[in-house]
Amino acid sequence: MHCSLRGVAGASPGTRATQAPSRSGVAGHALVPADTAARRAAPSHDDGCRAPRQAVLTAAKAKSGSSGAAASKGFGAAKAPAPGKDTCACGSKVVYRECCEPYHTGAAVPPDVEAALRARFCGFVKGRVPYLLSTFHPHYHKFKYGTEEGGAAKQLERDLETAVSRFKYSGFKVLETAPGSSPDEAFITFRYNSVAKTRNVRPTGDSFVAETNFDGSAKVSTTIERSRFLRDAASGGQWLFADYTLIDYPTWMEEAKQAELRARGEAGAAAGTSA
Repeated sequence: MHCSLRGVAGASPGTRATQAPSRSGVAGHALVPADTAARRAAPSHDDGCRAPRQAVLTAAKAKSGSSGAAASKGFGAAKAPAPGKDTCACGSKVVYRECCEPYHTGAAVPPDVEAALRARFCGFVKGRVPYLLSTFHPHYHKFKYGTEEGGAAKQLERDLETAVSRFKYSGFKVLETAPGSSPDEAFITFRYNSVAKTRNVRPTGDSFVAETNFDGSAKVSTTIERSRFLRDAASGGQWLFADYTLIDYPTWMEEAKQAELRARGEAGAAAGTSA
């Protein structure tokens, strides 16, 4: 996912924008048939969550005493959380505090590229802007904004603030993972839903409310995106989001698509091959 959000209000998912876009934009995606022989199995996110989850539980036990002490008081084994209660938005079916929260707080680092993507999506849902800022590769600034690498930090932060306050995200699903041209490059295709919010004319505590259809139901848009990640030596080998290809997307993401097309044109044939 990426951020871009000018001209969002009033955008209709059914039509494409015709105005010349600015450099700011958002990415989307749509399910596209792929050769099953070419598909590669995505790494299990359960493995990605298990390490930080164990670390969190171990720390909790250390603060409250041994696990045996709790059992001796008759509490027994800890009960599983009720279904749907703060379940992590990344799709792992694990509670947030034991899944992506350790990544967001800096207590753990995503162990692989899929875990990095899942943590980013959950970060958009939870509004974790500082964390999200740390997940962009310097190349993204050049790709999206046309600046030198790492040169659009303020603009990126503004776009992220808009992305987390003006949209509600759900339905995340990884569709395909693929290796890049080197061990430090990887691609992931994924799908998610979003609901744009408009400014509330009659404030009820929230200055923005979800856009609705004539029947009162929320206007849900589906996006499919192929993201490229690069392993960054400067950040200790973390997988960082470098650029994207929008496959299917709502109208309000047209700016992001145009930014992508501009970048592909400037990068030349080599970039087109790597994407």
